[in-house]
Amino acid sequence: MKNSILPLIVLFLSIGCASKNSTKIDEVSFSYSILEGLEPENGICRRDPSDVILVDGVYYLWYTKTDKQYSGYDASIWYAVSKDGEIWEEKGEAIGRGEKDSWDEYSVFTPNILKASGKYYLFLPPLD
Repeated sequence: MKNSILPLIVLFLSIGCASKNSTKIDEVSFSYSILEGLEPENGICRRDPSDVILVDGVYYLWYTKTDKQYSGYDASIWYAVSKDGEIWEEKGEAIGRGEKDSWDEYSVFTPNILKASGKYYLFLPPLD
């Protein structure tokens, strides 16, 4: 189980982290596995996965989902669960877009999760 989640986490971290070092990289390679239950679908884009957390024997993952291909707009936050970290079940939308004229009218995206003082907090990055 650890072997299947670790490459996924490393991939997301390596893509999302910028280095301030001036080291030149001539070649980059990576591999990934398609998660069963979250396979690619025509016209659907899932991206920006949160950290994976384990609660009472169940793994949880939140992510941005849209049917607008790779657009940053018209997206919402969805979540999936897994008992083994390899086979996932998409459960549905967790946070939808806001009402007209609200700050989140166009989209919500890039979720993450943390646990503090016995509570779980799902949060989105601030808008610039």
